[in-house]
Amino acid sequence: MRKLLLAFGILTALFLSGVYLFIPDTIYVQQNIIVKASDFNSLKYLSSAKGWQKWWPEKGSAKSGRNNMAEYCFDSVCYNLIKTTNSGAQILLKTKNIHSKANLNYIGTSTDSMNISLVTDFPAGRFPLERISNYQKGTLISKNFKVILEQIKTFFDHENRVYGITIKQERVKHMILLTMVKISPVYPDVNFVYQMVTDLRKILESGNVPATASPMLSVHKPYKKDFEITVAIPTSKEIPSTNNASITKMVEGKLLVTEVKGGPQTIKNAFNSFQQYVKDNRLISPAMPYEMMITDRKAIKDTSKWITQIYYPVL
Repeated sequence: MRKLLLAFGILTALFLSGVYLFIPDTIYVQQNIIVKASDFNSLKYLSSAKGWQKWWPEKGSAKSGRNNMAEYCFDSVCYNLIKTTNSGAQILLKTKNIHSKANLNYIGTSTDSMNISLVTDFPAGRFPLERISNYQKGTLISKNFKVILEQIKTFFDHENRVYGITIKQERVKHMILLTMVKISPVYPDVNFVYQMVTDLRKILESGNVPATASPMLSVHKPYKKDFEITVAIPTSKEIPSTNNASITKMVEGKLLVTEVKGGPQTIKNAFNSFQQYVKDNRLISPAMPYEMMITDRKAIKDTSKWITQIYYPVL
């Protein structure tokens, strides 16, 4: 009996020694991942509660936590956004009996990549069973961190999620354009633009030359007050210039292309997304971007039904 008690005592001592030896007083958890992302997009999607909603693993899990802080939960671990910064977010981490501060950080590793990390630490506890329980919770949090970071990477790997549009690369197809340019002190409305389209079509009809695609439109403001409106119709061959219109020959090159459905704001958002994409990928645009009006906007009054293709020349 004494031997059994002695053996039990030795095993207990070894167990307790192991608990205190192999489980440190502070449990430190960190996971890292390298992601292809720009500074702008990292700030947009990692340093704001609105951005987190785009990539969080469990859709619809966001709610208002303590003190109206945004709270996101995944696999029994909840993240309260305490504060967002220019390089990540400060977080209150909660799981069962563990409440600890954590940080989501990102730092550039190259011109287009970020090292993103999730880090936290918390006391292991004074008592053996408490230390073991907290160590297991640390393992759970580590796995949770890994899944979240992989979800972030998956999000950034899909450009259509990051930029809100599907971007394709094409070569210039329409090489000959009948073009008309006008100046206006106000942004052109649909009637203004389609009067220009009508005038161009009449010129093509008079020369018995067919249009080969939908009308194109480019509006920009090179002057302080006035807008420059360019409308063009692709055609199969050159025709003589008139007082109002002339032939433009496109240069063979590369285009970024997308198609959107919606009105002026949707189109504007797509142009803004292209501008950010060009900046993020350090491309150069040698010419003005333009849109192709697939839908007859004068005939279709409901702007939500407009279909527009947007072309962005790049080098």
